[in-house]
Amino acid sequence: MTYKNKLIIEAFTLGYKISKDRLLNPYGVLVAQKLDDKGYYSVMLGPRGARTRIRMHRLIAFDKFGNDMFNYQCVRHKNGNQTDNSHDNLILGTHSDNRMDMPEHVRKHLGKYAASKNRKLSAKEVDTLRSDRNNGMSYKQLTDKYGIAKSTVSYIVNNKTYIK
Repeated sequence: MTYKNKLIIEAFTLGYKISKDRLLNPYGVLVAQKLDDKGYYSVMLGPRGARTRIRMHRLIAFDKFGNDMFNYQCVRHKNGNQTDNSHDNLILGTHSDNRMDMPEHVRKHLGKYAASKNRKLSAKEVDTLRSDRNNGMSYKQLTDKYGIAKSTVSYIVNNKTYIK
């Protein structure tokens, strides 16, 4: 079990409670929330000098599902709004489920962005490769010249990757 999961259990053991989508300390005082760098509300928990940021949706999911929460990979927001931590909006699932909750155009954008970071050839090199192929270079010659696999040459030539 991760350190953060242990902190969640410990918080509830010490008397922290959820009221709507807010965390109350054992004295009934609201714990300050802050939007983290990924756009999720979070709070600081743990001993002084070693506080750790815990996302609110995980605390609320623990309140809703108990230890069963730890049997799943992630806590999902049904409506896709990561700031909506209402009980009815939180469900458990896999990372794949969570990705599929995103609109299709967002998933495609993220996929294209990730693919662009792994590309070996620049746009200029791709244009040159296509020109070389149109001028009669064989796939073997292209693989040797550009240092890429034959399948990659085929995908580029047939506009399956590096789409114009």
